Amino acid sequence: YFENRIMEALYGKRRADMEADLAWTDMLAAVKGAGGPAAKDTQLHLDLDASRDPDDGMTQIAYASSPDAKALQWLTPAQTAGKTQPFLFSQGEAILNRSWIPTQDSPGIRQTWEAKIAVPKQLTAVMSGLSSGKPTCAADRCTFQYKMDKPVAPYLIALAVGDIAFKSTGPRTGIWAEPATLPKAAYEFGELEKFVAAAEGLYGPYRWGRYDVLVLPPSFPFGGMENPTLTFATPTAIAGDRSLVSLIAHELAHSWSGNLVTNATWDDFWLNEGFTSYFENRIMEALYGKRRADMEADLAWTDMLAAVKEAGGPAAKDTQLHLDLDAARDPDDGMTQIAYDKGAAFLRTIEKQVGRARWDAYLRSYFDRHAFQPQTSAGFLADLKSKLLTPAEAKTIGVD
Repeated sequence: YFENRIMEALYGKRRADMEADLAWTDMLAAVKGAGGPAAKDTQLHLDLDASRDPDDGMTQIAYASSPDAKALQWLTPAQTAGKTQPFLFSQGEAILNRSWIPTQDSPGIRQTWEAKIAVPKQLTAVMSGLSSGKPTCAADRCTFQYKMDKPVAPYLIALAVGDIAFKSTGPRTGIWAEPATLPKAAYEFGELEKFVAAAEGLYGPYRWGRYDVLVLPPSFPFGGMENPTLTFATPTAIAGDRSLVSLIAHELAHSWSGNLVTNATWDDFWLNEGFTSYFENRIMEALYGKRRADMEADLAWTDMLAAVKEAGGPAAKDTQLHLDLDAARDPDDGMTQIAYDKGAAFLRTIEKQVGRARWDAYLRSYFDRHAFQPQTSAGFLADLKSKLLTPAEAKTIGVD
């Protein structure tokens, strides 16, 4: 209906009426194909009982993506640690998964998915979902199946293919990496179970089943990416002494802030990263003590000041937490250190005002009440004032 009104506004009533007539003809044909006007499947509200395949009410789309899709990064053997096999990984954030998946690529929508990935027999495919069983192999190819039964934002669908192996670090955690990297990676990130337990102790149950880490080849250009069930991590975090494991704390924290409760638009990117940076610091405090957590918070404050200066000073528009990214700007323009560190500083301000006990109880309930939903800055502030802050506290913080 809305489409037809737009066409009428732009091209006139005659064209709109013609298109409406064609749609009416298509509808009559569809009703006939479904069994006539009295058939159950011609009603607008469908009744798909448990015995029916949901695909009966869905449309299947055959499509092909391009190797040049911006989300797909193809590495030659020379760009890997093993130097013998090529490597593929995807990077969907912020709006790149639309380049290889036919999806409405907005963080404000959520979807479940299933995938079958066929790859050369010598390679392994992993995805940001749970494995549906062992791969099936025939001739020179193997097919891997993955499923995400939790509704996630489209940018969180991720794929990697390469010469990789796995080492368990606990009942629900493990490390994927190239064989040349795996021993060092498994030691460096060998305490994943402790990280998950510490996070759960703070803000509630981990809801994604497994938490694995894929250590990418040296050519991976990012620090980490919080893909559900499978964090992508840089090998540069392998220091040999576990001194850089705050990267894991950060990406794991996204399992609550970002993946569980997601910024509805990229204007509110700080809701993902500010919350996660705060949560990361709390995990580090729980595992390594307040002294280390305070040191890392001080370093983050210094980084924030530098980012504010680079953005044009405290009064510059891009230093505010809620951004105003118009249609001409790529969302990546707003993904600066300000969202991370200023966002975390804001949450520490709230904690200081209300006390850690009240703040932790609120934050845990916040994740429970908004699980698997998008969120906006306005929505968070309204929730904050409704569920936590007194009017006097809101005024003191400056959110009255």
